[in-house]
Amino acid sequence: MITNTHISSATVLSTDPADSINNYIDGIHVTPPIIATAYSVPASAGANVKVGIVSLGGGWLPSDLQASLGNLNITLAHPITTVLVDGAGNVFSTSDSNASLENTLDLYCIAAMVPSANIVLYTGVGGTTSGWANVFQRAVNDGCDVITHSWGTDESFGYGGFLESVFANAAAQGITIVCSTGDYGSEGAIALGNVSVDYPATSPNVVAVGGTVLNYNTGTYARFTETAASGSGGGVSTLFAVPTWQTGLQANVFFSSNNVSQLTTLTGRGIPDVSAPFRTYPLWYNGSIVGVTGTSASAPIIAGILARYISISGRRPIPLALHKLLYANASAYFDVAYGNNDNPLTTGFAANVGWDAVTGLGAPNGTALYQTITSAGTRVKTATNAWNYVANVRVKTGATTWANVRSVWTKTINGWSQTF
Repeated sequence: MITNTHISSATVLSTDPADSINNYIDGIHVTPPIIATAYSVPASAGANVKVGIVSLGGGWLPSDLQASLGNLNITLAHPITTVLVDGAGNVFSTSDSNASLENTLDLYCIAAMVPSANIVLYTGVGGTTSGWANVFQRAVNDGCDVITHSWGTDESFGYGGFLESVFANAAAQGITIVCSTGDYGSEGAIALGNVSVDYPATSPNVVAVGGTVLNYNTGTYARFTETAASGSGGGVSTLFAVPTWQTGLQANVFFSSNNVSQLTTLTGRGIPDVSAPFRTYPLWYNGSIVGVTGTSASAPIIAGILARYISISGRRPIPLALHKLLYANASAYFDVAYGNNDNPLTTGFAANVGWDAVTGLGAPNGTALYQTITSAGTRVKTATNAWNYVANVRVKTGATTWANVRSVWTKTINGWSQTF
């Protein structure tokens, strides 16, 4: 099995064309603007940023996107562009294994988060590793700043690693690729019956995104509580070694049969890196309002947040440094320490304080994470005994020339060592 989408469910909420997704805002159902407010994400429409959505099939209906954005009083600055790779079609269907629903969801999440961005849907031919790689390569060649992807294949199938060349190329250019971790909990793909994880989320060159359940104030959209979604894909890769920025981390293995958990040191790349709401997103699909759940929503939400950061700062994250920055500051996240992903198996992983194999580092604390990423992880003293991350730290490199900090060296008893 080469491909599967990461949408766990879609439930029809209304078939009334006069209805609005705003009628389903009840403290549990979420929209991208609600999430941005709950997470204190800096305001931005995403101008001058190019966001790519990599799809492996299906189509989408402009009328659905227009209806969803219209309900939220959001207007796109640019038309959505669809790029077809290797002869792929743009064929909308409600019986294509959720491919068209996936496209509809991805476009909605990105457009509602950054309506002024240049949004491109790249559709390739699913079913082959070469087709999968070609559509990613096209998005990278086109100069996307952020790419989101909500498809995956279980590492157990043996197809992992075939995208690493294009992913490494993207990382070297400062292009961020965001991938969802799946919706079958600790079981990478449905019906395999074993603890596993999905590729390409396990790639150390992408940001892997898990899922949470967010509760918020219906009046102010302030964040109340957040727990791990039981279906959030997460675990430990058997394909990739532990990356340097995860050295020393532990996964909390959970056994539901006796309600016991046990911390174990990572033996491979752990996922996810971060998380965002898994459920439930009301949106228009095929002329009806449906409620959609899955990390297929979580991933484009994180991609949209990162697109905002790029738009505000005017630059991509430093090439090959994004993960190191993400893991540099625990206070840049809302820690999600409750819940587990043993469903549908009896063995999985439990959330805990700090990084875990269900929600990763947690949900982004929008302003704090922005400052961490755009400051290149550099802190300055802003008051007596108070050190803070400051966006766009710059140094004077000449009489009139200023540049962003790209590395930091510290002198130790053993000489100078690069600390960033």
